[in-house]
Amino acid sequence: MTMGPEQADQVLRRHRLDPPEVDPPALHPPRTRRWRRPWIAAAAAMVTVLGVASVLAWSQRTTDVQVPPLLEYQPAAASDPQNLLRELADVAERQAVVGSGSVHYAKTRTWSFTTDATTRGDTIGTDIREGTVELWERPDGSGYRTTKGGQLPFDTADTVAPQTDPPAHSTGPVPPDLRDLPVRDAGSAVVDRLDARKPVGELLDDVADAWVKRSGDPTTAAAVLRFLADRHGLQVAGTTTDRAGRAAVAVSAEVTLGRGWFPHQRRYLLIDPTTGFPLALEHVALAADAQALGIRVATPVTVHYTLFERGGWVEQVRQPL
Repeated sequence: MTMGPEQADQVLRRHRLDPPEVDPPALHPPRTRRWRRPWIAAAAAMVTVLGVASVLAWSQRTTDVQVPPLLEYQPAAASDPQNLLRELADVAERQAVVGSGSVHYAKTRTWSFTTDATTRGDTIGTDIREGTVELWERPDGSGYRTTKGGQLPFDTADTVAPQTDPPAHSTGPVPPDLRDLPVRDAGSAVVDRLDARKPVGELLDDVADAWVKRSGDPTTAAAVLRFLADRHGLQVAGTTTDRAGRAAVAVSAEVTLGRGWFPHQRRYLLIDPTTGFPLALEHVALAADAQALGIRVATPVTVHYTLFERGGWVEQVRQPL
């Protein structure tokens, strides 16, 4: 949707603060004869009715939502998620470590659904937030991160340079218990950090976050897949092609958030069947809160995804993989 400069100036992101309210100027209508007042009252009543009808229509209106199409899944050879995940873990364990060196490199690409609003807070449409992150991390947690909007170094294990517009899944320093660990021991350490008490749908998010830290590591891939195989509530979604055109097989689970724009969702973890390495995480909304959104959005709809484009080890910070 193309808008002029004046209209663009009126559009602010929802996360910005609204400007302070200003009392409208006092109006002094001209004096009228008494016999006209019933007609004025009737006209005012009609305007009020039309205004209420407009508000109701606005609150129920739909819009052309700019989102990627849902992925299409074909039946997989394996229908049992536990067996599938264990087989993929065996495949991952037979892979070689990607790259060499002491610096871990990861490149991720994200897409997120967001909305546009006026300065009064009225939703006027939807928008897309995309981001690409490249991260190099030394064993002590220091390193270098580039984003689609700029480059940000970080020098210590505990602090990361601030970002004015971080991507949906920004990454920080390596957790202390993963630093200086040999690659062969990293998988068990990653799993030890996962909370098995969480619903399995939420664990798919945690596994994705853990994979960013150790992408390209066969032992981590095998460990997290075996961890998921011991959980209940997963389903085999089938085979598909991810947003980067790579063949994948997916497991999925529902997530109930309780509140927010999309309180009921389904997570899809896409895995490379030839390596056992995670490829992507998809968030699909199954229900939308029109009141919270300020606009009606038809579901199911993709509201976020993360692609793990590349990961492994290099010799030094800012070295490509």
